[in-house]
Formats: sequence, structure tokens, C-alpha cells
Amino acid sequence: MMANNKSINMTIAGKSLSDQFTLQTYDAAEIDQIFTVAIKDFKYTFKGAEISNSNNLNSITGLYDIDDILNKGIHNLFNPPIKATDVRAINTMQALSGVLGKTLNINITDFYPADFPTTPTGKELISALFGWTDKIPQRQINVFIRGNTINVLERGRETETAEVVNYANVTINRKKIRTLQDPLDVAGIEITGALVGKPPQQDAPSAVNYISGIFTNGDTSITYVNGLVTKESHTVKGVEEITTYAYSSSMPPAYLTSKKTITTTTTGTPPVTTYGSIDVYYSYNNEKLVKEVEEHYKGDTLDMKRITRHYPIGQGMWGTSVEDDDITTYGGISQGAPGGKASAYSIAKESANPSTPERNQEPPIYILPGKPYTKYLGTMPVTDSASIARIANDMIWLDKKTEIRVTLDAYADTIFDLSKRILWQGDEYFLESNNVTVDPGKTLQRLELIRWA
Repeated sequence: MMANNKSINMTIAGKSLSDQFTLQTYDAAEIDQIFTVAIKDFKYTFKGAEISNSNNLNSITGLYDIDDILNKGIHNLFNPPIKATDVRAINTMQALSGVLGKTLNINITDFYPADFPTTPTGKELISALFGWTDKIPQRQINVFIRGNTINVLERGRETETAEVVNYANVTINRKKIRTLQDPLDVAGIEITGALVGKPPQQDAPSAVNYISGIFTNGDTSITYVNGLVTKESHTVKGVEEITTYAYSSSMPPAYLTSKKTITTTTTGTPPVTTYGSIDVYYSYNNEKLVKEVEEHYKGDTLDMKRITRHYPIGQGMWGTSVEDDDITTYGGISQGAPGGKASAYSIAKESANPSTPERNQEPPIYILPGKPYTKYLGTMPVTDSASIARIANDMIWLDKKTEIRVTLDAYADTIFDLSKRILWQGDEYFLESNNVTVDPGKTLQRLELIRWA
């Protein structure tokens, strides 16, 4: 504890280990010295990282007292090692707190994270586990160190509140939050499911995993059945082109067995309608595409027939030959087998790294019945179905809410911290940040609060 302090500035910030601390004191100070400062009912410990001296006044910028190990590779320090197939948030933090030499206070909904770095520092591991949660701010997980305890707290799980009674200089900002697209945002959409995540690699195929419906945009439309494209159509300057697809199975994984493209043109006065078509048939052997037969018709008359053959020639090389009306027009060699599987599921299964732990896989698509089509189509941060469902519901809850963000100067006998919800004018808020300034005879807290309504 230092006695001759001039001023203290501390920023309490949400998310992962974001606190900042500066101290001005006339006492002696050294780099790496541990400082403990008491502000009202709040005690904070930090390590001197940067010191400047002017006229015997030391200005100290502080870091966490365990900053060295937070920035050190810690993957070899877990004892016992964490199994990649059982990387859950809570048990990972329990192991990490032991490595950091801290007591753990954790209150979150457990989940299997999708991102688990192989050689992380302590900070990188914490960020990988919880950094994504700010995308769902009402469930944001804050990580902060107080004394010898590392706290991991999910918003909404605070057990106490602190009321702001005396305040000044209030600013209130409001904005509409959009997390989903209305059906009208995707023209002509005929489905009503909230779709989250990427195509599944682990889940067995089922109708709930795949999208079905018709999407239209002007004169263009595309039809999906169980995630497979079955029809495409578009019209340009009076020319209508419709392509239909057939598969080896009604559910992925499936092989494209044929496609038929019909072009219809209406011209002249009186109007004259002509049409042509292209039929393509595909053959497979041992899951490899070996033959494509393409037939071009004018009306009902066969105009041209093309046969493309693919055949293995060893060492991962494949030969390809093309015959147009029984005349060979192309021959070539390429590396890798020609594609054949016609679903995102199959592609993902085929390209998955077999050494990747089962739990560290991309999650399945998750459709929530009766809800609009969501924008959140990137990689999901979790892999277990319960967490995917929870995140989808949280995103739906947040959609079209009004975010209310309040900043104010608070005067109180307590320090407003991340461990408590904040009560102001009858409404409960979450603490985004608190900039605490202590000068002789005055303690000012500049709060930033947030809620949704």
C-alpha cells in the first residue's frame, strides 16, 4: 500500500482481461514492483510496467500481476493435459487458473468451443474461449482479475445489483439492433427457419440439417430440397432457361445423376416459340465420376452428343478424354479425381482432416422453426447442439431490440464493478466500462451502461 499518492486512474472494462491502471505517487517505484491500491471498498493489485518520473512524481502504468505468464505459451504447463475431445469452457478455465496460480470464480453456461489454439498463451486461450461472446452482448462473458481470483462471469448471472443514486452529465444513445433478415429481405423466400452455422461434418444427414425452399430475385429463382439444388430458372430478354437436377438420393450425401436445361425463346409477330435442351447424364464407379454424356437438342432433334470419360492412371493422376459426335476432340491428364458428390455435407466430409478431434469440428446447420432467416452464417464459435440452439435463440431475442447505452458521472461510496448489474432510474443495466479517477478529496466514476428493450 502506498501512502503518498497524487492521483489514481483505473479503467474497469468488460470482455477479456481489459482493465487498465495508472498511478501517480511520490513514493519510490520500480518496474515489476507489485502495487496494491485501495479505492473506497475496492482493492486492486497490479505490477508496474512503465514508470516516468518528473520532479519526484512517479507516473506508473500497471499490468496484471500475472502478465508474464499470461503472455507465455502455456500448452505444456497443463497437468494433466487437456484432451482435445473434452475441451469445455469450464474445465479449460479450471486448468488454466491452476497454471496462472489463481483461484477461479466462474459462473457461465458451459459449452464446447470451436476454436482451441494448439500452442496458446494464456491471453490467447482466454480470448479463443470467450472473445466471440460480444457478438451476443446480452450473454457476453467478462473475464477479470480481482486480487488472487480470476473471475469468469456471463451477463445475466450476476447475483447482486448496485444502484446509481448520485450522478451528473448523462448521455443516452439508442439504436436498433438487427441480427436476422426478415423473409422479405431475401426476395421471395419461402422458408421460415433461422439458419446458423456451416454445413455439418459430424452430424448424420437429416432434414433438419438442410435448407428447403424457393428463393427468387427478380426473374431468377433457385429451388432447394434437403440442401440439394433441384431447379434453377431465369429469364433474360424473353429467353427463359430452366435447369432441373436429379440425384442418386433424396438426402445428402448424394451424387448428381443428371441435369436437363431447357431454353425457350419467343420472338416475332405473331409470336413464334422455339426451344432447345441440353441433357447431361453422369456415371460413377467407386464414388468417382467416370463418364458424362451431354446431348444437345434443337426441338426434338439431337444436334450434338458429347461424351467425357475420366479414368485413373495411377499415382493420383487421372486421364480425361472428350468425344464430340464420336470424334475425339480432347485428351489430357490431371491430378486428383474428378468431383462427383453433390452436397456441401459430402464435400465437408471429404475434406475434413481425419486427425482433427471429433469435438473440434464445424457444427451442423441449426434451423429454428418459425423464425426468420438469420444473417449469422459464419463459423459457429461452439460445437455442441445445445449451445448452438441457445445462441440461435439469443440472436432471435436480440433481433429488433433497441440498444440503450448510457454514460454518466457517478458519485458513490462503492466502486461499480463487472460483478454486479447496475440499477439506474428503475432499469437494470450491464456495466460496459467504468473509468475511475481518484484525486485528493474526490472520486469520480465515469460509467458506460448498456441494456436492450
